[in-house]
Amino acid sequence: MLALALGLACGRRTGISPSDHDGGDAGQSPSGLAGHGGGATDAGAIAGAPAPDANLADALPLDVSVESGGPDASSAPDVNDAPAPSGIWTNRTRGTLASGQGWAAVTSDVAGQRLVAVSGTLSRPGNLVSGIWISTSGGATWAHVGGADAYGSVASNSTGSVYVVAGYLGLDEPILTSINAGATWSSTDRPQYAGPVASDASGANLVAVAYDGAIWTSPNSGETWIDRTPPGPTWRWLAVASSTSGARLVALSGGASSPTCAAPGDIWTSDDFGAHWIDRTPTGAAHGACWTSVASDASGMNLVAVGSGIWTSTDAGVTWTRRFVSPDGSSEPFLWSSVASDARGNRLIASVGWLGGPGDLWTSANGGASWTNETAGTPAALQDWRGVASDAAGVHLVAVVSDGDIWTN
Repeated sequence: MLALALGLACGRRTGISPSDHDGGDAGQSPSGLAGHGGGATDAGAIAGAPAPDANLADALPLDVSVESGGPDASSAPDVNDAPAPSGIWTNRTRGTLASGQGWAAVTSDVAGQRLVAVSGTLSRPGNLVSGIWISTSGGATWAHVGGADAYGSVASNSTGSVYVVAGYLGLDEPILTSINAGATWSSTDRPQYAGPVASDASGANLVAVAYDGAIWTSPNSGETWIDRTPPGPTWRWLAVASSTSGARLVALSGGASSPTCAAPGDIWTSDDFGAHWIDRTPTGAAHGACWTSVASDASGMNLVAVGSGIWTSTDAGVTWTRRFVSPDGSSEPFLWSSVASDARGNRLIASVGWLGGPGDLWTSANGGASWTNETAGTPAALQDWRGVASDAAGVHLVAVVSDGDIWTN
Protein backbone atom coordinates (compact mmCIF):
# COMPACT_ATOMS: atom_id res chain seq x y z
CA MET A 1 0.00 0.00 0.00
CA LEU A 2 1.52 3.31 -1.06
CA ALA A 3 0.66 6.10 1.32
CA LEU A 4 0.44 9.78 0.39
CA ALA A 5 2.07 12.07 2.94
CA LEU A 6 -0.07 14.77 4.51
CA GLY A 7 2.75 17.32 4.33
CA LEU A 8 1.63 19.47 7.26
CA ALA A 9 4.62 21.47 8.48
CA CYS A 10 4.55 22.72 12.05
CA GLY A 11 6.28 22.71 15.40
CA ARG A 12 9.11 25.21 15.70
CA ARG A 13 11.50 24.51 18.51
CA THR A 14 12.42 26.82 21.33
CA GLY A 15 15.86 27.17 22.81
CA ILE A 16 16.63 25.82 26.26
CA SER A 17 19.66 27.00 28.14
CA PRO A 18 21.68 24.54 30.20
CA SER A 19 20.35 26.10 33.39
CA ASP A 20 16.81 25.19 32.33
CA HIS A 21 17.87 21.54 32.44
CA ASP A 22 18.85 21.29 36.07
CA GLY A 23 18.07 17.67 36.85
CA GLY A 24 17.64 18.57 40.49
CA ASP A 25 14.15 19.98 39.90
CA ALA A 26 11.83 18.00 37.69
CA GLY A 27 9.54 20.98 37.46
CA GLN A 28 12.18 22.91 35.53
CA SER A 29 12.66 20.19 32.93
CA PRO A 30 12.03 21.12 29.28
CA SER A 31 10.17 18.13 28.76
CA GLY A 32 11.29 10.98 26.35
CA LEU A 33 16.23 2.80 19.74
CA ALA A 34 14.63 2.17 19.69
CA GLY A 35 12.96 2.22 22.92
CA HIS A 36 9.53 1.25 24.15
CA GLY A 37 11.94 0.79 22.57
CA GLY A 38 15.39 8.67 27.28
CA GLY A 39 25.05 22.69 28.60
CA ALA A 40 26.05 22.91 31.95
CA THR A 41 25.87 19.71 33.84
CA ASP A 42 24.34 19.41 37.29
CA ALA A 43 26.47 16.43 38.29
CA GLY A 44 30.06 15.41 37.94
CA ALA A 45 31.27 13.04 35.30
CA ILE A 46 30.79 9.45 36.32
CA ALA A 47 33.29 6.72 37.28
CA GLY A 48 35.96 8.93 38.70
CA ALA A 49 36.19 11.58 36.01
CA PRO A 50 36.36 15.27 36.98
CA ALA A 51 33.14 17.24 36.94
CA PRO A 52 32.43 18.86 33.56
CA ASP A 53 32.17 22.62 33.44
CA ALA A 54 29.38 24.66 31.89
CA ASN A 55 31.05 24.62 28.51
CA LEU A 56 31.00 20.89 27.85
CA ALA A 57 31.18 21.54 24.13
CA ASP A 58 34.42 23.49 24.46
CA ALA A 59 36.25 20.27 25.30
CA LEU A 60 34.92 18.48 22.25
CA PRO A 61 36.08 18.75 18.63
CA LEU A 62 32.60 19.47 17.33
CA ASP A 63 31.27 19.10 13.83
CA VAL A 64 27.80 20.59 13.70
CA SER A 65 27.35 20.29 9.95
CA VAL A 66 23.74 19.61 9.11
CA GLU A 67 23.95 20.19 5.38
CA SER A 68 23.46 17.51 2.76
CA GLY A 69 26.77 15.90 2.04
CA GLY A 70 27.79 16.18 5.70
CA PRO A 71 29.67 13.45 7.58
CA ASP A 72 28.49 9.89 7.13
CA ALA A 73 29.52 6.36 7.99
CA SER A 74 32.32 6.45 5.42
CA SER A 75 34.31 8.50 7.94
CA ALA A 76 34.50 5.47 10.22
CA PRO A 77 37.39 3.00 10.19
CA ASP A 78 37.29 0.48 7.36
CA VAL A 79 34.94 -2.19 8.65
CA ASN A 80 36.67 -4.83 6.55
CA ASP A 81 39.87 -4.26 8.54
CA ALA A 82 38.23 -3.95 11.94
CA PRO A 83 38.91 -6.61 14.58
CA ALA A 84 36.06 -8.63 15.98
CA PRO A 85 34.38 -7.48 19.21
CA SER A 86 36.26 -8.65 22.29
CA GLY A 87 33.35 -10.60 23.74
CA ILE A 88 34.19 -9.16 27.15
CA TRP A 89 31.56 -6.88 28.66
CA THR A 90 32.51 -4.27 31.26
CA ASN A 91 30.15 -2.57 33.70
CA ARG A 92 30.92 1.12 33.34
CA THR A 93 28.61 2.68 35.94
CA ARG A 94 28.50 0.40 39.00
CA GLY A 95 28.98 2.40 42.19
CA THR A 96 28.30 5.74 40.48
CA LEU A 97 25.31 8.08 40.29
CA ALA A 98 24.53 6.57 36.90
CA SER A 99 23.96 3.14 38.41
CA GLY A 100 20.38 2.05 38.96
CA GLN A 101 18.89 4.48 36.48
CA GLY A 102 15.94 3.28 34.45
CA TRP A 103 18.01 3.09 31.26
CA ALA A 104 15.82 2.92 28.18
CA ALA A 105 18.01 3.57 25.13
CA VAL A 106 21.54 4.34 23.98
CA THR A 107 23.18 5.58 20.78
CA SER A 108 26.71 5.82 19.37
CA ASP A 109 28.68 7.83 16.85
CA VAL A 110 30.45 5.96 14.04
CA ALA A 111 33.68 5.65 16.06
CA GLY A 112 32.05 4.30 19.20
CA GLN A 113 33.50 7.10 21.33
CA ARG A 114 30.64 9.58 21.75
CA LEU A 115 27.72 7.83 23.38
CA VAL A 116 24.39 9.08 24.71
CA ALA A 117 22.12 7.13 27.05
CA VAL A 118 18.67 8.18 28.27
CA SER A 119 16.85 7.14 31.40
CA GLY A 120 13.17 6.76 32.08
CA THR A 121 13.45 6.78 35.88
CA LEU A 122 10.72 9.01 37.27
CA SER A 123 12.04 9.15 40.82
CA ARG A 124 14.88 7.51 42.70
CA PRO A 125 15.68 8.92 46.18
CA GLY A 126 19.37 9.70 46.57
CA ASN A 127 20.02 9.48 42.85
CA LEU A 128 19.67 11.78 39.88
CA VAL A 129 16.18 11.68 38.44
CA SER A 130 16.37 10.26 34.93
CA GLY A 131 17.78 12.50 32.22
CA ILE A 132 20.36 12.49 29.45
CA TRP A 133 23.88 11.14 29.99
CA ILE A 134 26.85 11.55 27.65
CA SER A 135 30.22 9.80 27.35
CA THR A 136 33.05 11.10 25.16
CA SER A 137 35.37 8.24 26.14
CA GLY A 138 33.68 5.22 24.62
CA GLY A 139 31.70 4.65 27.80
CA ALA A 140 34.58 4.80 30.30
CA THR A 141 33.08 7.86 32.02
CA TRP A 142 29.61 9.43 31.94
CA ALA A 143 28.20 12.89 32.67
CA HIS A 144 24.61 13.91 33.32
CA VAL A 145 23.81 16.82 31.00
CA GLY A 146 20.25 17.63 31.97
CA GLY A 147 16.69 16.53 31.65
CA ALA A 148 14.47 15.12 34.36
CA ASP A 149 11.60 13.46 32.52
CA ALA A 150 10.97 9.96 31.26
CA TYR A 151 13.07 9.65 28.13
CA GLY A 152 12.72 6.51 26.05
CA SER A 153 14.58 7.08 22.79
CA VAL A 154 17.75 8.77 21.52
CA ALA A 155 19.55 9.06 18.18
CA SER A 156 22.84 10.60 17.04
CA ASN A 157 24.37 11.76 13.81
CA SER A 158 27.61 10.13 12.64
CA THR A 159 29.97 12.44 14.53
CA GLY A 160 28.07 12.68 17.79
CA SER A 161 27.46 16.40 17.36
CA VAL A 162 23.69 16.29 16.72
CA TYR A 163 21.34 14.44 19.09
CA VAL A 164 17.59 13.95 19.25
CA VAL A 165 15.82 12.68 22.38
CA ALA A 166 12.16 11.73 22.83
CA GLY A 167 9.85 10.36 25.49
CA TYR A 168 8.42 6.95 26.18
CA LEU A 169 5.58 5.73 24.01
CA GLY A 170 2.35 7.37 25.11
CA LEU A 171 3.91 10.29 27.03
CA ASP A 172 3.26 13.73 25.61
CA GLU A 173 6.77 15.11 26.08
CA PRO A 174 8.55 17.59 23.79
CA ILE A 175 11.28 16.31 21.52
CA LEU A 176 14.70 17.64 22.49
CA THR A 177 17.49 18.33 20.00
CA SER A 178 21.08 19.46 20.34
CA ILE A 179 23.39 20.56 17.52
CA ASN A 180 26.45 21.08 19.73
CA ALA A 181 27.08 17.65 21.24
CA GLY A 182 24.69 18.20 24.14
CA ALA A 183 26.04 21.54 25.38
CA THR A 184 22.60 23.13 24.88
CA TRP A 185 19.19 21.74 23.96
CA SER A 186 16.09 22.95 22.14
CA SER A 187 12.54 21.64 22.46
CA THR A 188 9.55 21.52 20.17
CA ASP A 189 5.85 21.12 20.91
CA ARG A 190 5.49 18.89 17.87
CA PRO A 191 5.42 15.97 17.30
CA GLN A 192 3.11 14.99 20.15
CA TYR A 193 3.40 11.61 21.87
CA ALA A 194 6.63 10.96 19.98
CA GLY A 195 8.54 7.87 20.97
CA PRO A 196 11.32 6.26 18.92
CA VAL A 197 13.51 8.60 16.87
CA ALA A 198 16.21 8.20 14.23
CA SER A 199 18.74 10.44 12.47
CA ASP A 200 20.65 10.39 9.22
CA ALA A 201 24.45 10.75 9.22
CA SER A 202 24.42 14.56 9.02
CA GLY A 203 21.81 15.07 11.73
CA ALA A 204 19.70 17.18 9.39
CA ASN A 205 17.07 14.57 8.51
CA LEU A 206 15.26 13.29 11.59
CA VAL A 207 12.27 10.99 11.94
CA ALA A 208 10.01 10.38 14.94
CA VAL A 209 7.19 7.87 15.28
CA ALA A 210 4.39 8.24 17.78
CA TYR A 211 2.10 6.24 20.02
CA ASP A 212 -0.90 8.11 18.63
CA GLY A 213 -0.30 6.80 15.12
CA ALA A 214 1.71 9.64 13.59
CA ILE A 215 5.02 9.69 11.73
CA TRP A 216 6.93 12.96 11.61
CA THR A 217 10.08 14.01 9.75
CA SER A 218 12.31 17.05 10.04
CA PRO A 219 14.66 18.25 7.27
CA ASN A 220 16.48 20.75 9.51
CA SER A 221 17.63 19.04 12.72
CA GLY A 222 14.26 19.48 14.41
CA GLU A 223 13.68 23.16 13.65
CA THR A 224 10.38 22.24 11.95
CA TRP A 225 8.48 18.98 11.56
CA ILE A 226 6.25 17.55 8.80
CA ASP A 227 3.41 15.13 9.46
CA ARG A 228 4.06 12.06 7.27
CA THR A 229 1.40 9.78 8.74
CA PRO A 230 0.14 7.18 6.22
CA PRO A 231 -3.61 7.25 5.62
CA GLY A 232 -5.73 4.34 6.76
CA PRO A 233 -5.88 2.57 10.13
CA THR A 234 -4.26 4.23 13.12
CA TRP A 235 -1.07 2.30 13.76
CA ARG A 236 0.88 2.70 16.97
CA TRP A 237 4.49 2.95 15.87
CA LEU A 238 7.06 1.14 17.99
CA ALA A 239 10.44 1.67 16.32
CA VAL A 240 12.18 3.45 13.45
CA ALA A 241 15.62 3.45 11.80
CA SER A 242 17.33 5.47 9.08
CA SER A 243 20.01 5.02 6.44
CA THR A 244 22.94 7.45 6.47
CA SER A 245 21.33 9.58 3.74
CA GLY A 246 17.97 9.67 5.50
CA ALA A 247 16.19 8.67 2.30
CA ARG A 248 15.57 5.06 3.27
CA LEU A 249 13.60 4.57 6.47
CA VAL A 250 12.11 1.54 8.18
CA ALA A 251 9.43 1.57 10.88
CA LEU A 252 7.60 -1.04 12.94
CA SER A 253 3.90 -0.81 13.75
CA GLY A 254 2.23 -2.28 16.80
CA GLY A 255 -1.39 -2.53 15.77
CA ALA A 256 -4.42 -0.37 16.31
CA SER A 257 -5.28 -1.37 19.88
CA SER A 258 -2.15 -1.69 21.99
CA PRO A 259 1.61 -1.02 21.85
CA THR A 260 2.36 -4.32 23.58
CA CYS A 261 2.93 -7.81 22.29
CA ALA A 262 -0.80 -8.38 22.25
CA ALA A 263 -1.03 -6.17 19.18
CA PRO A 264 -0.15 -7.42 15.71
CA GLY A 265 2.06 -5.23 13.57
CA ASP A 266 3.98 -4.94 10.34
CA ILE A 267 7.23 -3.65 8.88
CA TRP A 268 6.99 -0.48 6.80
CA THR A 269 9.59 1.23 4.60
CA SER A 270 10.05 4.54 2.83
CA ASP A 271 12.61 5.41 0.16
CA ASP A 272 11.83 9.11 -0.11
CA PHE A 273 12.66 10.57 3.31
CA GLY A 274 9.33 9.45 4.75
CA ALA A 275 7.05 11.12 2.20
CA HIS A 276 5.46 7.76 1.29
CA TRP A 277 5.30 4.48 3.18
CA ILE A 278 4.75 0.87 2.08
CA ASP A 279 3.59 -1.98 4.32
CA ARG A 280 6.13 -4.70 3.48
CA THR A 281 4.50 -7.47 5.52
CA PRO A 282 0.71 -7.26 4.90
CA THR A 283 0.70 -11.04 4.58
CA GLY A 284 3.10 -13.89 5.27
CA ALA A 285 4.94 -15.16 8.31
CA ALA A 286 6.17 -11.73 9.44
CA HIS A 287 2.68 -10.22 9.30
CA GLY A 288 1.12 -9.56 12.68
CA ALA A 289 4.29 -10.27 14.66
CA CYS A 290 5.20 -8.56 17.92
CA TRP A 291 7.82 -5.95 17.04
CA THR A 292 10.08 -4.00 19.39
CA SER A 293 13.19 -2.68 17.58
CA VAL A 294 14.68 -2.22 14.11
CA ALA A 295 18.11 -1.28 12.73
CA SER A 296 19.54 -0.31 9.35
CA ASP A 297 22.99 -0.41 7.81
CA ALA A 298 24.43 2.70 6.17
CA SER A 299 22.83 2.02 2.78
CA GLY A 300 19.38 1.15 4.05
CA MET A 301 19.52 -2.12 2.12
CA ASN A 302 20.39 -4.45 5.00
CA LEU A 303 17.81 -4.31 7.78
CA VAL A 304 17.14 -6.28 10.95
CA ALA A 305 13.92 -6.25 12.97
CA VAL A 306 13.29 -7.97 16.30
CA GLY A 307 10.45 -8.72 18.66
CA SER A 308 8.98 -12.16 18.96
CA GLY A 309 11.73 -13.26 16.55
CA ILE A 310 14.68 -12.00 14.50
CA TRP A 311 14.05 -11.07 10.87
CA THR A 312 16.52 -9.73 8.30
CA SER A 313 16.23 -8.16 4.87
CA THR A 314 18.92 -7.58 2.24
CA ASP A 315 16.73 -5.72 -0.26
CA ALA A 316 15.64 -2.61 1.68
CA GLY A 317 12.75 -4.42 3.29
CA VAL A 318 11.05 -5.87 0.23
CA THR A 319 11.50 -9.43 1.52
CA TRP A 320 12.27 -10.77 4.99
CA THR A 321 13.91 -13.93 6.36
CA ARG A 322 13.35 -15.38 9.83
CA ARG A 323 16.59 -16.06 11.73
CA PHE A 324 17.12 -18.36 14.71
CA VAL A 325 19.71 -18.36 17.49
CA SER A 326 19.27 -22.08 18.18
CA PRO A 327 20.05 -24.59 15.41
CA ASP A 328 16.58 -26.14 15.42
CA GLY A 329 14.70 -22.99 16.45
CA SER A 330 13.35 -24.69 19.56
CA SER A 331 14.88 -22.46 22.25
CA GLU A 332 14.29 -18.94 21.00
CA PRO A 333 13.94 -16.09 23.51
CA PHE A 334 10.34 -15.06 24.09
CA LEU A 335 11.01 -11.43 23.19
CA TRP A 336 13.97 -9.48 21.85
CA SER A 337 14.11 -5.96 23.25
CA SER A 338 16.59 -4.12 21.02
CA VAL A 339 18.89 -4.51 18.01
CA ALA A 340 21.73 -2.56 16.35
CA SER A 341 23.79 -2.94 13.18
CA ASP A 342 27.21 -1.95 11.89
CA ALA A 343 27.55 0.15 8.73
CA ARG A 344 27.56 -2.90 6.42
CA GLY A 345 24.77 -4.92 8.03
CA ASN A 346 27.20 -7.74 8.83
CA ARG A 347 27.82 -7.39 12.56
CA LEU A 348 24.65 -7.21 14.61
CA ILE A 349 23.85 -7.12 18.31
CA ALA A 350 20.49 -7.98 19.86
CA SER A 351 19.30 -7.97 23.46
CA VAL A 352 16.71 -9.86 25.48
CA GLY A 353 14.77 -8.01 28.17
CA TRP A 354 11.59 -6.07 28.94
CA LEU A 355 8.59 -8.42 28.52
CA GLY A 356 11.05 -11.16 27.57
CA GLY A 357 12.30 -11.20 31.16
CA PRO A 358 15.97 -11.23 32.17
CA GLY A 359 18.13 -12.28 29.25
CA ASP A 360 21.43 -11.93 27.45
CA LEU A 361 23.24 -10.09 24.68
CA TRP A 362 23.68 -11.90 21.36
CA THR A 363 25.89 -10.99 18.38
CA SER A 364 26.08 -12.06 14.76
CA ALA A 365 29.05 -11.64 12.41
CA ASN A 366 27.24 -12.72 9.24
CA GLY A 367 24.18 -10.55 8.89
CA GLY A 368 22.06 -12.61 11.26
CA ALA A 369 22.62 -16.04 9.72
CA SER A 370 24.04 -17.32 13.03
CA TRP A 371 24.24 -15.91 16.55
CA THR A 372 26.49 -16.16 19.63
CA ASN A 373 25.39 -15.56 23.22
CA GLU A 374 27.95 -13.01 24.46
CA THR A 375 26.96 -12.87 28.11
CA ALA A 376 25.86 -16.36 29.20
CA GLY A 377 27.82 -17.43 32.26
CA THR A 378 29.31 -13.97 32.81
CA PRO A 379 28.48 -11.17 35.30
CA ALA A 380 26.47 -9.55 32.51
CA ALA A 381 24.13 -12.53 32.14
CA LEU A 382 20.37 -12.55 32.74
CA GLN A 383 19.60 -8.86 32.98
CA ASP A 384 16.78 -6.64 31.74
CA TRP A 385 18.58 -5.32 28.66
CA ARG A 386 16.66 -2.41 27.09
CA GLY A 387 18.89 -0.80 24.49
CA VAL A 388 21.99 -1.57 22.40
CA ALA A 389 24.16 0.44 20.00
CA SER A 390 27.13 -0.18 17.72
CA ASP A 391 29.85 1.82 16.07
CA ALA A 392 30.18 1.67 12.27
CA ALA A 393 32.62 -1.23 12.43
CA GLY A 394 30.57 -3.33 14.83
CA VAL A 395 33.52 -3.48 17.23
CA HIS A 396 32.62 -0.97 19.96
CA LEU A 397 29.28 -2.02 21.44
CA VAL A 398 27.25 -0.54 24.28
CA ALA A 399 24.15 -1.81 26.08
CA VAL A 400 21.96 -0.53 28.90
CA VAL A 401 19.99 -2.31 31.62
CA SER A 402 16.72 -1.00 33.05
CA ASP A 403 17.22 -0.13 36.74
CA GLY A 404 20.80 -1.25 36.22
CA ASP A 405 23.99 -0.13 34.54
CA ILE A 406 25.68 0.75 31.25
CA TRP A 407 27.97 -1.93 29.80
CA THR A 408 30.47 -1.75 26.94
CA ASN A 409 32.34 -4.34 24.89
